[in-house]
Parts: sequence; structure tokens; C-alpha cells
Amino acid sequence: METNNSSVDADITIHSEDVMKISILSISTIASLAVAKGDRVGIRSANSAESPFPEAEDFNEAAASATTSNLLVDYLYTYGGPATVKHPHQSNPGNKCIPGIRVYTENYGWKGWWGHITNTDFAAIMNAKHDYPHPKMSTLVLRWYEGGKQEYLWFECKDSDDEYEYSWQYLPDKNARSSTKNDIHDIQVDYEPRMQAFNDGSSSPLYSDASAFARQSPSLLDYVSAAYCVWFPTEADMTSCLKGYPEKHTGEGGNDPVQGLAPLGWEVYANMNHVDGNDQDHVMVLKNDDSSSFRKCIISFKGSDGIEDISRFLFDNAKTTGYCGRNGVHKGVRDELSQITHDDQWDSEIRPALETCDEVTCVGHSLGGALCNTFTMCANNGPEYLEGNTDPSMQDDYDSLKWTKKSSASIQQDSIMVVANE
Repeated sequence: METNNSSVDADITIHSEDVMKISILSISTIASLAVAKGDRVGIRSANSAESPFPEAEDFNEAAASATTSNLLVDYLYTYGGPATVKHPHQSNPGNKCIPGIRVYTENYGWKGWWGHITNTDFAAIMNAKHDYPHPKMSTLVLRWYEGGKQEYLWFECKDSDDEYEYSWQYLPDKNARSSTKNDIHDIQVDYEPRMQAFNDGSSSPLYSDASAFARQSPSLLDYVSAAYCVWFPTEADMTSCLKGYPEKHTGEGGNDPVQGLAPLGWEVYANMNHVDGNDQDHVMVLKNDDSSSFRKCIISFKGSDGIEDISRFLFDNAKTTGYCGRNGVHKGVRDELSQITHDDQWDSEIRPALETCDEVTCVGHSLGGALCNTFTMCANNGPEYLEGNTDPSMQDDYDSLKWTKKSSASIQQDSIMVVANE
């Protein structure tokens, strides 16, 4: 007997005899039950000289000025993260770009002279069938060709209301092939070597050069260690993972040593483990005190690791709901994040740690990326969305997640002192 819901974003077909096996399998094995999508042509053939997108700038002005704002999340970095918010798309207040980078992988092949995408990270395309656009932010596509050639597509986010300027939020295309039997989703096996090639220049740009912003320190490759080490359940294990991360990993691309964040001065500052049945949701906060008065932090959410997490994207969970004052939010991801922020450990461990940070970056892979998307939306847009909203549950969503940003508190305190001195 076969259970199949045709409305599921990832077209996942689960057989009854596999149910017991699924509960103990990794996400890659679970994904192998999915049905591959049909072939479609990519954005343009690889030998096309003309780009339909504007040239990248050396640095994103929105990103450069992020730390001067009072937004709670300054940067967002995701690897193979599903989209989680329906129309209007997710952005920072005022339809501004979210500083940071969204990354996903794809493979490309040829039929005669005709180029086409042969595989796409299944998680990045998972919610596309229901027309979820990805957040308005710069996007990097790491493409691998049959035969071993690598290249990348770089789309720089522009603070423009012209949708042509950020049409890549719909990439990967919902009809692109995504063969999860041979998935390209693993953070170390698939993403790491492609980002190594991107960093060392052996991966060439198809259109615009990513240049300074994408390669600044910490780089996309350094952030991988945060997305990976959050999988470990205790602070000691996370610390050991972070410190031991500089090593060589092999995959489809280069073998250069992967540095990770520890050599750059980052250390584990707080963590929590929300347990819901067999599902364990880890959250990790890293800190970097690069000066005596300014603290940078990274918050990372663990990705998918079992049927409980996969089920967050299936059946009724694939529908939308309200969260932090707006509708159109993916129900499964919303429920997962709400459970985390309503856990007592969020109040005792995570929120106090975030309140010591001058700058906060959210980093996540897979479901961790989806959680980062929704987390950033609530943290940065909650006050705007909640204006005039009378639903107490919406306000509770925001209150359970928010924290007082250190820089904001300092500015308020300085203002009080000025007034008092006058």
C-alpha cells in the first residue's frame, strides 16, 4: 500500500513498509524515497554571453550598514534552506534586502547543444510547488557540470521595488529536476567542496563576479562550521567540533583545508536542546569579542535529521498559518520555531546570550536554514507586522522570541544620561 499526497512540495512518496525504517534514517536516505522531477532548462545555457541580471557591485550597501540599524538580526546565511514565507516575499522592513547570502547547489548537463539542470538540492526547491519565494537577499548558486567543471551564479540583492531586480528569489525554478536519490544536499560532502572551489577561484562566474562581499571574513566556507557543529547535543561536543573543524574534506571539488570559525576567535557561548518525542532541536550561540566593546554573535539552528523533521514539510504542515503578525508563513516551520522559543531553555540560555550581542548573524543548513528565515522575519519585522494586530497569539509569538539588542539598550541609556545632564 502506498501513501501519497500530491500537494506536498517535495513530491515525497512514502511506502508503508518503509515507515519503520524511516525513523532511523538520515535525511539523505529519507529523501531517497522522493520522486524525481522532470527535466527543465536552466536560466540560460552556459555558453550564453548575455546576462538577464544587473552586474554585481563590489559590496552590498545594505549589508555594510546593517550593524547601524536597530534590527535584531543583522545578517542571514543559509545553505539549502527551504523558503518559508509566501507573498509578499520576506524582506527587511521597507522591502529592503536582508544582508547575507542564500546558497544552494545544482548540477548541469548537456543533451547535444542543449544545456539543462540535471539535479537541484531538494530542500532548496521543497516549497516551490506551492509558490513560496525565497527571502529578498543575495543568492549564490553553486553549479557542478558533468565532467567536473564548476561555476557559480551570483545575484546581488538591490534595495529596489522593481521585482525584476530580485526575480531570482524564485530560484530554483519549481519545475527544475531534483533527484533526491542522488541528492546534493549534504553540508560537508556537497556544499563544502563547491564553496572551496568558489573561494580559491577554481569555480568561475557564469555572469557576475561575487567579489568582495561574498568572500569577506568570515567567509561562506567559514560559516559551514556553525551550520555543522550545531548538530552536536552538548556545549562540550559543540566546542570540540568547532575547535577540531580545520581539516580536509573531499567531495566533488577541491581539497583545501577548511578553517571554520574557531581560528577566527569564535567560541560557543550558549546552547539549548529542545526535545519533542524523538525529535531534538539544537540551538547554538557563538560569540566573538573582536574588541573590548563590540561583540559579534552567531545563532545557528540544527537541520533535519529524521522523520519528525521531514514531516514538518508534509501534509497539513505544508499549509500556511500566521506568525508574528503576518499570514502566509509555513505552518510546519512556524510550529517548530515556536516550540523552541517557548522552551524554558530559550529564556534561561539563548535570550540572555543574545542580549549581550552588538551584532547577530543567523546561520543554518536545510531545516536550520528554514528556521533562520522564519526567525529573521519575526525578529526584524515583528513590530511592523503587529501594528494594529489584535490576535494575542501573534503577539505571543514575537514576545517569546525577541530580545533587547545591546546596542539599542546602550543608545537608550546614553540618551537618558544626556537628558539627565541637561
